[in-house]
Amino acid sequence: MSVRMRQVIRMVPLLVAGGVGCGRGAEGPDGVPTIRTSTSSTPRPPARVEPASVSVAAIAAPRAAVIDGDLAEWGSLLPGSNVGGNPMYPEAIGPSGGTKVARPTLPNAVNPTTSAASHVAIALRDDQVLVAAELGEKSGDAVWLGIGVPAPNVPAIGHGVRGGYTYELQCEHEDIDLPEGEVGKGPPLTPEAAAACRKLLERHASLVETQRQRFVRRYRLDERGVSIVEPDGSTKPIEGAVVAAKPTASGGKALEASFPVKGLPRMVDAPVEWLRISARTLAGAMTPDIASDPWTWAKLPAPVSFDKNGDIRAKMFALINSSAFFPPALSYQPGDSVHVESVDYKGSRSTVGPSEHVLYQKRFTFKDIEIGVVSAWDEGIAIQKEGKLLDILLPLGLKDGWGAKGELKAVVAREDDVHIIVYTPWQWTVGSGSQGASWGVISVSQDGTFLKLVNDEEGSYTSWDFESVDGTATPDYTRLIVRGTYTDYNGGNPLKKGREQIWQWDPKGRIYTFTEKDVPPPRKKAAAKR
Repeated sequence: MSVRMRQVIRMVPLLVAGGVGCGRGAEGPDGVPTIRTSTSSTPRPPARVEPASVSVAAIAAPRAAVIDGDLAEWGSLLPGSNVGGNPMYPEAIGPSGGTKVARPTLPNAVNPTTSAASHVAIALRDDQVLVAAELGEKSGDAVWLGIGVPAPNVPAIGHGVRGGYTYELQCEHEDIDLPEGEVGKGPPLTPEAAAACRKLLERHASLVETQRQRFVRRYRLDERGVSIVEPDGSTKPIEGAVVAAKPTASGGKALEASFPVKGLPRMVDAPVEWLRISARTLAGAMTPDIASDPWTWAKLPAPVSFDKNGDIRAKMFALINSSAFFPPALSYQPGDSVHVESVDYKGSRSTVGPSEHVLYQKRFTFKDIEIGVVSAWDEGIAIQKEGKLLDILLPLGLKDGWGAKGELKAVVAREDDVHIIVYTPWQWTVGSGSQGASWGVISVSQDGTFLKLVNDEEGSYTSWDFESVDGTATPDYTRLIVRGTYTDYNGGNPLKKGREQIWQWDPKGRIYTFTEKDVPPPRKKAAAKR
């Protein structure tokens, strides 16, 4: 390179920085400034726009959306700052349980803005999904839209060990339990046992894949309607969907659509705050492979609960995920306010499957207070006032055995208050060992406040003989009783004794008074004569 040429090259940045013979042009693709020279007589050609390029956005629903193909009420369809981030998921149990790990985040695809040939925006209401699309001149007349969320972790199958953990299944040798929850290597599996083991793993892998597909849906939107696109490429129209189309001034087409939320995939988070969105145009179907689609995270302008039980679902999901030692995979279908689903172990640690639960059932109404049972893998008691959720209590314990599990026996009115009465039988728990039988009473006042009138730990005698203890009550539940036997080891001479505990309602003091005493042990039943 000549000396003269090197001098010219060194001068270029100085000329641009000083503005000599230059001016600032309009912003180019994605807002990047372009530089043009004022002395050039030939304008730079515009950047080539790929007809299939699409931007995606999640925006607030128009206040008065009319599905007529006119997008004026939508405003801008361009992505805002809420698109392209990553949700901060709470910690979740890892595949083997025990250690809490963060849910993995998924990367964002490149989401073009002004450089895209077409623009697609979605908006969620409690009962409706709205879609607006502005298609470019050469972008075709259809939109292939994807909406999804990451599927919840399906529990791994394997061998249960001390502490409630799962040692993941392997098909080479037997597992031998060692002290402190460790697992040792035993003899090799027989060919038959190894084959059965591999079938279990194949069945579990199939379940995991089926679960993954349930949390993603693809749609085709055109003038004919909105259809769900199945993994094999076939389409199924969504009942209740409405679509309208109009030509645009730029030679393209505007599409406007709505469909019921029951057409969405299953959801994990309650309420929903983030979605994964993908969009394409032109002819041809989306590939069934999720990984190949340009998915982008979008945070909704406001959380969406979908139905009247949204607050109950959100509270119960949060309680289970934060309290259970090994939370199950919880999910629900938008548009179904009645049911939720959990995926958890079915008896042993070698079988995992789904279970459906009725989310809420009203049990008692007194003036402005409503009491109901909430079920979502485990059970709780919901307290509502004038239709507003006050709280969900878990005096019924947790299904995983970490805490004592009680039984809701009655809900009764006492003057202006409502009493929730729970009996907890004697049981062994993973978290606390022996838990004695006891009654518990929670009083709910008309102002919405509540307190324990009977603490379920009061009189909780841990030395009951398990086979003998029993809880009874009078028909009006003013007298709550626990009777049974225990073994007195004082003096080294074991002696069976009877014991009685009573909680008696005192209407004047508005409390349940507690007394306990030794009583003669119940007589053994005589053996039946042959």
